Amino acid sequence: MSIQEEIDNRPLQDMSLDAMVSWLEKGLRGYLLGNDGAWVFGSTSIYIGRTEHLVLDFREMFLALPADRTRVRFREAVATLLGRLPEEPDSVVLFEHLLSIAAVVESYETLGVIRQRVGGGFFGLTDNLDGHSLFAQTLDFVAGLAKAPDQPVLETLDALIDSPYFEPAYANLALLAYCRADDKSLPKHLDRLRPYFTAIQADRELWSTQAAQNIAWQVSDTIGWAEIARILPQLRYIPDEPDVASNTCAALTIDNPLYFSTDFWLVYGLLKGMDPPAGLSWTTEGDLLLVSTENEEKRYPIDQGIRFNDMLDCFRRGGFFTRELSSESPPGQKEDATNSPASILIDASSGTGSCIPLTPETPVAGHG
Repeated sequence: MSIQEEIDNRPLQDMSLDAMVSWLEKGLRGYLLGNDGAWVFGSTSIYIGRTEHLVLDFREMFLALPADRTRVRFREAVATLLGRLPEEPDSVVLFEHLLSIAAVVESYETLGVIRQRVGGGFFGLTDNLDGHSLFAQTLDFVAGLAKAPDQPVLETLDALIDSPYFEPAYANLALLAYCRADDKSLPKHLDRLRPYFTAIQADRELWSTQAAQNIAWQVSDTIGWAEIARILPQLRYIPDEPDVASNTCAALTIDNPLYFSTDFWLVYGLLKGMDPPAGLSWTTEGDLLLVSTENEEKRYPIDQGIRFNDMLDCFRRGGFFTRELSSESPPGQKEDATNSPASILIDASSGTGSCIPLTPETPVAGHG
């Protein structure tokens, strides 16, 4: 039986992969680019027009298939056709619809195809009808598939970010996708995307905008507060530059261009801003806690990581320690508190390198 006879005479669940790919391409080309009606999809035409969008029709069609090898073949057919499309303007609408179909049927098989095609010219052809680039739609698709741990998604994200079509405006979505695929490596994800976040901040002052706060909320929802408390001291509070990294006492301000190469924008969104999702609190033993503003009973000890003192300096300079955020007694109440890592920091304001007790009442240069 020829492929065409197979398409004409067999239901979808009995088609071979080659026949299913041909059925899908013929149907989409005829329906989207030609004047063909639903009948072009053959026996599955009963699903076309059931919902408000063709992509949702395909989801209904997919869910009606037996939950066996047939669904796998369907997802493989979507990926195969995506890999075969010629890089020409007429194919853009097909690419868009196939990506959307791949999303609603969760076609992980498509990830390999995207990695193969991301360096080609397909993504530079045109914008889609919604005003978003084909590249942005592809990144959104990959982000939607991400579930930790997910190495194929991480590899695909790396390929997309290394593409010449990746723009700083995509950094927010890419960060959330990275966090979904690997929720234990936020510092590494931020390092990967640092040049793009630096470009955004320098241009739009992202650190002080509602956009930064929204990203902070989304990151916290994705990886959880216990993980944020663990990695807070691992974030970059001092720019990785020779004249700065060698001196943690350097007074880094918004006027210094190197300021934007840090992770302060995210920390600010998490702990300060207009509507911060979390705050800070001391225990009587001198330990620093991360406290959810939605539920103050959710308190997480902050690990003393490799950049703990840099973090404390950043918190102090940014006015993060206030009575409102420190409902418990500050460190210094037990005898050895002033010598503990959680209660001292380098005196960055004086530049002397001396250690001073860190309390909510500690005066900070520029903050009263």
